Amino acid sequence: MFWNYIQNVVNVVKEANPNINGEFYIGMEPIVDFVFFYCITNERQEKQKKNYKNILEYSKENFILDEKERKNLTEEMQDALFKSAYEKKLYYFNTLNSKSMLNKIKRTELEKKIRAIKQQKGQNLDGNAQRFKGLEIFSFQEDELTTLVSIKQGDYDDKKANMTYKRLVSEKGYLHHLKFKEYTNFVDILRKEIKEMPMGNKNVQLYKLEKTLNYELLKCTAVALNQSKQTSTFDEESVIRDLLLVFGLPFLEARQQYTMIYPQLNKADRDNWRREVQGLTCFTMDCITVLVKTLQGVYEPMLTKEDLKRLNNLYLSESFKNDYIQRKDFNAEDFKSILNVLDSMNSIAFEEEIQKIKKT
Repeated sequence: MFWNYIQNVVNVVKEANPNINGEFYIGMEPIVDFVFFYCITNERQEKQKKNYKNILEYSKENFILDEKERKNLTEEMQDALFKSAYEKKLYYFNTLNSKSMLNKIKRTELEKKIRAIKQQKGQNLDGNAQRFKGLEIFSFQEDELTTLVSIKQGDYDDKKANMTYKRLVSEKGYLHHLKFKEYTNFVDILRKEIKEMPMGNKNVQLYKLEKTLNYELLKCTAVALNQSKQTSTFDEESVIRDLLLVFGLPFLEARQQYTMIYPQLNKADRDNWRREVQGLTCFTMDCITVLVKTLQGVYEPMLTKEDLKRLNNLYLSESFKNDYIQRKDFNAEDFKSILNVLDSMNSIAFEEEIQKIKKT
């Protein structure tokens, strides 16, 4: 079994690391599971990257006129409508998330430098060569993109979904305006879309959804914050910043254990807790690096039927869902406090990335 092979690699990497003493709080199985999951899904997606289309092709496929419109509109009018629809798709694509926003800034900065060089040489400045660079859409992204574009266009019955999405991706720090119910409804829309997608391996999409939006983990974080208020040395922002360290961990179910144990720890234990949480991400990437170097990123031939069964059962939504609810386990203020700190951290991180781009 490939899973057993990975288990051995993870154990070897652990033994070779002088900074790791004893056992991890969550044990080894969640780490092995994630490394196993990551290696296979990453290999499959890399293969799928050979099949892609650009944003222009995607827009053409999704631009539909009915028979009456085709009959009554001239070619020039139809072309104008398409260009308008294309510009919207391009805007939506560039504002899907912070990564796409930063990529757009990179392209814009590069174009400025190219234009400056052209101007010095007296060359033609027409056009915007970098505007459409790097806008490939891979086959495994199409359903996701279509759903997010529909939300941005306000196509859903829940009209607040569009506003929720804008607040989630804005670099201006609007998370704290979110209500927990709005966030829940937004996640429910995306889960429903994944459930109705025709593709297999929906656990990959469910994993990405939770890792990106951290819905179940946010509930745990609100509960842990609420429980931490009982301590005499409670410092809200410090506690939240500690708990947000867990968001970097890739083990969807197991990472909730780190969050829920936090309120029970004393100061010395919390110092150890921080070191373990921060070190786990680096340790996991070390394991993946060893596997990539050893097997050159080719894992599929090693899979057995048992491996495939295990893979298909990892990160199904029921495996990492929890039963925490607002007003019973935490309150609206807990949720808002976490989002306030996230707003601050995200805004600072985004600005730092912009400065890096401008210095490149």
